[in-house]
Amino acid sequence: MKSIPSSHSELLEKYNHFQECILSVLIWKHYLTALDIVFNQAWDSLKNLKVSRKITLRISGLQSFHIVNHLTPAVLKHPEELNWGFNEVALVKIEPFSSETLVPFDGYKLSLLWESERRIEITAAFIEVFDDETG
Repeated sequence: MKSIPSSHSELLEKYNHFQECILSVLIWKHYLTALDIVFNQAWDSLKNLKVSRKITLRISGLQSFHIVNHLTPAVLKHPEELNWGFNEVALVKIEPFSSETLVPFDGYKLSLLWESERRIEITAAFIEVFDDETG
């Protein structure tokens, strides 16, 4: 099983585990084996930035993708009332992951968590970051 490289730990620390970032778009790539997860970071140390920046987690060697939206009866009745706050992420975690089922592989489990039961869980071989501020 892979361990979490220090670069991933540093990544999570650098972006404060993506707390209060807005998940703005998911872009499927390369025949659904890769995925760009684009965040809008509008906060920095609890100060509103004058210019938000885009941060992309590029997932490749994607093995699984699972989303639980946990939509309440009120949301189901009035989906037009949703706004950007619905996509404000509470926490992103990266953990080592190993699978012996179907296709054995060592990689990572990426979890995007919200304050509710909403979550996205992804298993993949590789995770990279692209920041529009640093390139």
